[in-house]
Amino acid sequence: MTFNEATEQIFNLSGGRINGEVFTLNKYRNFVKREIAGKDKVVGKLILPDGEWPYKIYIPHKGIWDYYIPDNKEQAEDFIKHEQGGRSQCQM
Repeated sequence: MTFNEATEQIFNLSGGRINGEVFTLNKYRNFVKREIAGKDKVVGKLILPDGEWPYKIYIPHKGIWDYYIPDNKEQAEDFIKHEQGGRSQCQM
């Protein structure tokens, strides 16, 4: 998917509640562009109806964007250990 599609889907899923802030879509897109500079992913947390969830938006291939949100608490814990070295702001 494109950058705009990936960021819009994450924005819509979370209602703009990302990393403890409330973003507009434009502000979120600018945040991702700034954070991903020189990297291939941005890791953070989304506020969803069932709580806080870790997520990542990443570039698996040049020009292609995707995102990942764990399906359950066990996957979320594994994700946190792998992506953030066991450190997370998420309260699981």
